[in-house]
Amino acid sequence: MGVEFTLTVGLFGWIGYAVDTRWAVFGSFPGFLLLGVFVGMGLGVYRLNYQLAAWQKSYDTASGEAEPEDRGSDPPDR
Repeated sequence: MGVEFTLTVGLFGWIGYAVDTRWAVFGSFPGFLLLGVFVGMGLGVYRLNYQLAAWQKSYDTASGEAEPEDRGSDPPDR
């Protein structure tokens, strides 16, 4: 998971750097590099969350735990 996250951030950062050096839209400010790093981080966090949710679901089914019931938004009776 860590390698996948690092490669995602690095790849999008490199793409942003390549765009900055090729076209220099923002002059000397590395706008596309920063955009690429943040997009890569966002996608990396999304992927990590997706993978962890899948692992948690497989762990819950393997351990025999039932999924919690949806009790709605009603307050408890007193």
